[in-house]
Amino acid sequence: MLQASGRNANISDYLSATSTEFEGAFHELIKDEVVKIIRSEKTWSVGSVLEEDQVKTLIGNIFRWLLAGELEDSLAALEKLNSPSQICGRVFKPGEPTYSCRDCAMDPTCVLCHTCFWKSEHSKHRYRMNASGGGGCCDCGDSEAWHNFPACSNHKSDANDSESEEKELNLPNDIQSKAPYFFEAILKYVVEHITETKTNLTDLPSSLRPTIDNKSFSTVLFNDESHTFDFVIHVLRDALKCTESEAADFATVVDREGRSIICIGDEGKCENAKRIVTSRPTSLLLFRTSDPLKTVVMHITNLAHQELAVQLLPALSDMVMRSEGLREIFCSVAMSQNISRQSENNVQYSSAIELLMRCDHELWKTPRNHYLQVIMNSILLNADAKKSFAVLFTKLYGAIQDGFLKGDHDHSQSVAVLSVQLYTVPSISRYLIERENVIGRILHSLTKTFYVEPDAGLDPDWCRAIKIDRKKMRHTIRRMAYTFHDLRYIFAVIPTDWTPALKSEFLNGLKYVLQLLLSIHGLDQTVRRTDAHIEHEPDWETTITLMMRIHPIIKRSLKWISSDTGLLFDALHFCLMCLKNLQDSENAGIQKISHGGQQYQCIDYDICLRAVSSHYPIPRLIVAILVELSNKGFDWQEIKSNPSLAGLMEHPLFGIQLQEYCLRSLSLNAQVVSGMWKRNGLSLVNQIVFYKDYRCRQEAYERDIQMMQFCASVVDPDHFLVNLQYKMNFLNHGCSQDQYAKLTCEVFTILIAAVGERYIPGVSDVTETACIERKIIHILAVETKPRSKIMKVLPENITDQVDLEPILRKVADFREPANANSIGKYSLKADVLNEFCPYAYQYSFADEDKAQQTIIKRKSSQNSPTFFIPPKLPKFSKLFCKTPFILCSDTFISLMSGFLQKVVAGDNEMCHDKIVRRGLYLIAMAVVESKHHMQNETSKFDFLAKCISGCEASILFLLQKLETMEAHATHKDFVAWMIAEIESMTNLKRGAREHGSSVDHPSYPKTEVKAESSGQNARKQRAQELRSKLLLQMKTMQQNFLSQNPDLLGEDLPTAEETVSIPQATQNRTCMDAAAQEQAANQPEESHTCMLCQEDSASSDGAMVMAAFVQRSSVLRRGTYVERQEFNHPFLHMSFPTGIHTSTCSHAMHYECFKQFRKSSSDSRLFRHRHHRGYSEPPNSEFVCPLCSRLSNTVIPFMCRSIVHQKRSRSQDDQDKNITDMEVADDESLTLNEWLKHVCSAEEQFFDSSSVVMPDDEKESGSYDPEEFMSVDGSPTSSNQSADKSENLRDSFDEFIYDILKESSLDLQNNNMLSRQSALWLSAVTTLSCTENALRLENRSVLSKLQVRQSAALEGVLGTMYALKNTHAQNDDTFEKLFNDDTFEKLFNCIDGDASLPALLNCNVFSVFCYIWFSADEKKDGAGLTDVISFERKILRLCSLAQLVQIFVRMKVADLELTCDNVGSSSAVENLVVNCNSVRLIAGLNQLSDNVSRVGFSKLVKTCMLPFLRCCTLFLRHLTGVAPCVDVADEAVDEFACVMKYLDLPENLSSILDFDDGLQVVRRWLSHPNLQPSLLSGDILSYPNLSRIPDLVPLPPNYGELVGAAAAFKCPKFASDDSLHPTMCLVCGDVLCSQSYCCQQTHPDKDEKRLVGACTYHAMTCGAGRGLFLRVRECTVVLLDKHYRGTFITAPYLDGHGETDKGLRRGDPLYLDNSRLCALRKMWLTHGIPERVCYDTELKNIRYMLDWAHL
Repeated sequence: MLQASGRNANISDYLSATSTEFEGAFHELIKDEVVKIIRSEKTWSVGSVLEEDQVKTLIGNIFRWLLAGELEDSLAALEKLNSPSQICGRVFKPGEPTYSCRDCAMDPTCVLCHTCFWKSEHSKHRYRMNASGGGGCCDCGDSEAWHNFPACSNHKSDANDSESEEKELNLPNDIQSKAPYFFEAILKYVVEHITETKTNLTDLPSSLRPTIDNKSFSTVLFNDESHTFDFVIHVLRDALKCTESEAADFATVVDREGRSIICIGDEGKCENAKRIVTSRPTSLLLFRTSDPLKTVVMHITNLAHQELAVQLLPALSDMVMRSEGLREIFCSVAMSQNISRQSENNVQYSSAIELLMRCDHELWKTPRNHYLQVIMNSILLNADAKKSFAVLFTKLYGAIQDGFLKGDHDHSQSVAVLSVQLYTVPSISRYLIERENVIGRILHSLTKTFYVEPDAGLDPDWCRAIKIDRKKMRHTIRRMAYTFHDLRYIFAVIPTDWTPALKSEFLNGLKYVLQLLLSIHGLDQTVRRTDAHIEHEPDWETTITLMMRIHPIIKRSLKWISSDTGLLFDALHFCLMCLKNLQDSENAGIQKISHGGQQYQCIDYDICLRAVSSHYPIPRLIVAILVELSNKGFDWQEIKSNPSLAGLMEHPLFGIQLQEYCLRSLSLNAQVVSGMWKRNGLSLVNQIVFYKDYRCRQEAYERDIQMMQFCASVVDPDHFLVNLQYKMNFLNHGCSQDQYAKLTCEVFTILIAAVGERYIPGVSDVTETACIERKIIHILAVETKPRSKIMKVLPENITDQVDLEPILRKVADFREPANANSIGKYSLKADVLNEFCPYAYQYSFADEDKAQQTIIKRKSSQNSPTFFIPPKLPKFSKLFCKTPFILCSDTFISLMSGFLQKVVAGDNEMCHDKIVRRGLYLIAMAVVESKHHMQNETSKFDFLAKCISGCEASILFLLQKLETMEAHATHKDFVAWMIAEIESMTNLKRGAREHGSSVDHPSYPKTEVKAESSGQNARKQRAQELRSKLLLQMKTMQQNFLSQNPDLLGEDLPTAEETVSIPQATQNRTCMDAAAQEQAANQPEESHTCMLCQEDSASSDGAMVMAAFVQRSSVLRRGTYVERQEFNHPFLHMSFPTGIHTSTCSHAMHYECFKQFRKSSSDSRLFRHRHHRGYSEPPNSEFVCPLCSRLSNTVIPFMCRSIVHQKRSRSQDDQDKNITDMEVADDESLTLNEWLKHVCSAEEQFFDSSSVVMPDDEKESGSYDPEEFMSVDGSPTSSNQSADKSENLRDSFDEFIYDILKESSLDLQNNNMLSRQSALWLSAVTTLSCTENALRLENRSVLSKLQVRQSAALEGVLGTMYALKNTHAQNDDTFEKLFNDDTFEKLFNCIDGDASLPALLNCNVFSVFCYIWFSADEKKDGAGLTDVISFERKILRLCSLAQLVQIFVRMKVADLELTCDNVGSSSAVENLVVNCNSVRLIAGLNQLSDNVSRVGFSKLVKTCMLPFLRCCTLFLRHLTGVAPCVDVADEAVDEFACVMKYLDLPENLSSILDFDDGLQVVRRWLSHPNLQPSLLSGDILSYPNLSRIPDLVPLPPNYGELVGAAAAFKCPKFASDDSLHPTMCLVCGDVLCSQSYCCQQTHPDKDEKRLVGACTYHAMTCGAGRGLFLRVRECTVVLLDKHYRGTFITAPYLDGHGETDKGLRRGDPLYLDNSRLCALRKMWLTHGIPERVCYDTELKNIRYMLDWAHL
């Protein structure tokens, strides 16, 4: 809106300015107005420096010159002029879900937004879902991103529309002519003020200097990643004299926005603040850097211009995104070189985008993010501008990467992040390769950061190694990873049509790659130490990390190279040139080795004496190219004769030279394993581990094995084996016998791999699917594994190339998760066990042994031979066809013969099972290969002839001798099989008629297998006979004992008929039956054994207690959290705002033993955690049960049932002594109304009576004798019993009550009887209600047998509640207060409808029932009510009536089931409807309509009534001890009828309301003035909602929906920022800003004066200190136990394989799993969060993982 008064003239002049005058008019408009957007010194606050209204007005005035109207209205009008968009281009927010189609995407970076994905065909394909890191955009509509279906239904292009080369701008002519001048001036202003630091007015151009003098300055603090949050808070607190909370807010703004204004005032004040901030504090803090915080003092006008420039960027972004025409003009202006900058000698012109990119690392976060958003919304949405921008980005790539490496900002907040948007577009990447040498530029920017010669480029002598500066590389390797990703993007899509320019530039870029590999060749070389151990471990992680970054580049380069045959030979030519230079620089000589009467030439290089490394990428790249050539069908002669390789393969020892480096790595690995390099430290061991690890193996160890296979094919087999043994130091014997034996084992392993590892396309004729199938077989051979573990060891992104599901179904069976805590796993099928190779090169030593044992067990279970026969292998390709002939060479025969001779001779070192098994397996491979050649009628493979020749030194003879040796009986079957195969093939070769077994179905000694099987059956039969014999002996002993001791079972043993008739006789027994209660009370008490001292309770004098855990509860709360108010005792609202839950493990111990145990536990805890200063220690009251380790914080005394029974059935004689002058009335003769009035009047008489309530002796002492009620066996204690026992019981009793008081937060200062009674009552109500809900969740009846823990907790709480009335009082006044408490009178007055008290129908009726039951215990007799059970029956029926009326008036009538036919409903159902209408009529509510289903209504009322009745049943069952006689485990039994029968209530609910004159009482309840307002409280406090089991918040079935909803969540304190860790409370559904300083609040408890995180604070208010949260982006659930501990558990979202995906790394779609959700709900409902957290804390050692209070 235009501003009034003097500013109108300036604005009018501004609006009337011409296009050429715009820049000057713009400056004139803002030079005096801009300072007004900054708040004054008195009004600003942290995070609130700008006057938002002023900023909006000023920006609106600026844009009005172009749009000639209000900003929003004008943009809406321009938006209508846009043509339909064919590209989505939605910019993703951090955490927003992205979808990629595995079948159709060009590469994994091609993604769709949530809306486009579900409206495309890709939703029906195999897809992956991930959470965006922010900054990417949707590729919907981009045909270069998808093989098929490039657009969703919203962005499909019309086939009739033809795109013209030049589009007309759909803009008004006036705007079209003004826009270039407008954008140019705005961009100049923005670039000038955010890329240059201008602190004084003199730094501003004269056109922007204000005419009004302003003396205000500001101190600005900038962000860095070197100083910690706590350090910044500490410094700001001292500098600004502010609170810790305010300092945390300042630090949060600095972290989120990149800078924060920390002071506004005069220059002296700001300079002083800067001085304090930049000085190093003297306190002891952990510093990560010695550099001071970056702080600048800036004039307020300069600050205002910077802030305006920053605010203009999002306005520009919104404009160009919404208007297609303005976007095109903006792109043209932004990429034009129209901004001048003065250099040393001349003026240079650059574009605005170029200047912003060059200064990217110097900007703070907010402008950097804003200008990146401008680029995303404009340039990247315009095809031509995107291509031009890609060229500019490539030219500036070096400068961008230099700035990124030197800075400390995140990659997602750098302009370097845009590389993924440019280099993944095939047309752009090819253009950049051809025209801009993008591969060379990227690699040059990469290598110059760690080359010793930083300016070294590609020169004619490119195949020379440049030395690497390891120190520089170590410091930059982490941030350099993104540069490698850029190379992967360039190589993402393989070209289908190679142009000469593309091929030439690609080969030029390949030279850069080879130059990098040359520099890495031989890195981390080491020399064997023989004298002393190394003193310092050298760095090895940097090179390993570098190699892991380079391996994906090598793989993708190979795919490009293999797409064209000419490129393969050119690349091989380059690699051989590099190898030749390396060998020439080494200048190693030739050594002649004599072996077997022959001399062989080997390269003279002993790795035991000279430097060696495991990093040799050049020869490994050579063999990779050779494998690709083999895959295209080339043999060795065709490769050698290629003209491009002339002169590079003519050396007679070419094969030996080629394998030299790979053989050094293999030899180094073998010698390290054999223990020859122990003195070289762990650095070398770690290198070898990664050499064979799955992360590096494919381009390291596997390539070396392929080199062995190739050289074995092109080199003479004997020469190959001699060279192998020479490099291994196998011929010199320069090592110990043990080391020599281990070297032998490694040589055998290499030979097995060289001959047996054929599942590689190019090495043999196999497909990629067959290779993956074999890998999965060997992965699952180790153990059953989930799909995630299988995917982890497979090649990266393999699922994007091959569909794994058919392969998994073929070789494995899927096992569904057994329970909510397990995951689905795959197990190997039985029919693929024969394809298992026990020495596959992908195994580590541990996995190898484990896999062999697993397969042996499975074979044994199938009665199959347990030795390993070499599986049938595919045929080698032409290039590798001669590799198997090493198995029939003379050197191999000599090697194996010598090995067998040592084994037969009993060489201790060679007789190790690992070595023998490998040697025999190698011979078996030769046997199988012989059979294969015999079947193919090729006679060149003469292993058979050589293995039987040589008499006693022949392999066959030695095998026959080995078969007879008892020392090697474990190998007997395997040796016998080989002998049988050799003899069979020999006979066949000689023309005999006998036929041997095939490889697929090997022959072995059948008789031995049968004997073994028969032996197993015999052992099983003997074990069964022995078991039967022992059982018979035990039965005989039992019968003898019973016959000798018949008195132990009682004198009158029931007969079988009597035993059967007992349940029938007691079927009508209820809990209100006096005889049943007396019988239950007379049952013998259970004896308990102390788990600490193992003494029995009957034989010891100490009081027995059981460990328990008391906690505040909010599980039963209905509706939102209401601030804690003063506890309204004894009226508990029906919303159940708070509660106290008690649980126990029921394990008994003496109280004295417990005190000693807790003291020792507290002492050990102090020692254990004394070094962790920042850790919040749990309270000292907590401990774990010594037996089951269950978390506990108190103990419950064991209270026998006879105490409660004696208290409830006091004799009439005692009543006559205590109560006089009162009328006695028969309860049964009174109506409900009369009985209620009689009780109230009796109460008044009782409280007003001056009669003596207690006996004089007891009154004088001031207390009852607690020993009368606290004897363990229920009988009064005698004088000769120990006083310590009762004293212990009193102490445990007081401790339990005090712990409940701590959790209840009632009246801790005045620990009086009233507070005790209220706390115990609340604990009893909460525990009973939660137990009922837990049983209902499990579909269990309250009449069924409960768990021991549940029964023990209920009996303990109820028993303690009754015993409370008989504990010592502190003084007479306290006791009188307890005894003369008017609570009972209040309750009955409330029931009688007293308007001054809360309305009964607004209360939780069960809580009223419990309190009346307990409170009335002392008054029953005083009121003249002689029949206790009759009185209790009246209470139960009265409360049942209140519950029924509450259901009637709070029922949602609109949701009742409707029907057209109510004919046939019973009279009871009709009466229930009539009663409901009567009650609702009295209450002034709508009555039930005639078409309401009567049967459905009756069922609904019973359903709503049942929870109350179930709670009453649990209460009376554990109070009276009367066990139910009806078994309700059968679903056919009506639980409602059984419960009503047990409670002695009429099954017909209508008769409860007809109970005497109950309607008069109901009228008084309904006339209460507080009732009507509460009836309008909504659906939450209505039925059937109130009767349902409390539940967690509903979750969407698809996890993507939840991720998308969380992505829109903003930080509630700083609404402009996205939350880094949005976390949802699963109890109430609130989304919180977790683990962030921005939303910290002060702990709600007064004793805890500290800042806590949003989740911790929310848990205090919503969950009574316990929290259940879902971290959406990480897909994990957080359990919080107050502020001092927590744990992470799996989320209830699983993929199709029964696994969750933490962090969405695998990308498999996740769906809600109901069993996991039910398990979470059960844990929350049963208050199991503290126990689970404690268990994980101790088991997983996650106590110090993070500061849980900060969560």
